[in-house]
Amino acid sequence: MGFQPGFGTEDDTYADFVVGETNISLFDKNEMSQNLGTLDKPARADSQDHICLVFGVENVDEFCRTLTAKGVLLVAQPTNHPDWGVRTAHFRDPDGNLIEVNQS
Repeated sequence: MGFQPGFGTEDDTYADFVVGETNISLFDKNEMSQNLGTLDKPARADSQDHICLVFGVENVDEFCRTLTAKGVLLVAQPTNHPDWGVRTAHFRDPDGNLIEVNQS
């Protein structure tokens, strides 16, 4: 998504990205599970999404063109939602978490 790397490399199990005034940290799921003592729990279950990360962007259509050029598959194409007052698109991260980009 074009975030500025703050810490980590592509070979690390932890990475930190600077997003404006906020940092987003990603930690390897198996390593986090080991640290929390939850390795015996199922990694996935077929169910509704538990979380959706939402990011505001200047232009949903341009942003989606950039994503798809990088090989990202959209699960919902850019769509107007007049009742919400936004235009949205959705895709998933490598672990299957739902991400929305939107513009007013």
